[in-house]
Amino acid sequence: MGSADKDPVELVRYVQVQIIGLRTFARAKNEMKPVEKLIDDFFVSGPFR
Repeated sequence: MGSADKDPVELVRYVQVQIIGLRTFARAKNEMKPVEKLIDDFFVSGPFR
């Protein structure tokens, strides 16, 4: 099942939670490379497959 078959509300919740976690993680780190990898991973895996 692709992302087109997913509930838009669930996708929005997923993105919101990921952004909140990402902001917290980015504030704790001084490096952008791990943050950039996480951003890429959000859209490669999870409900966007």
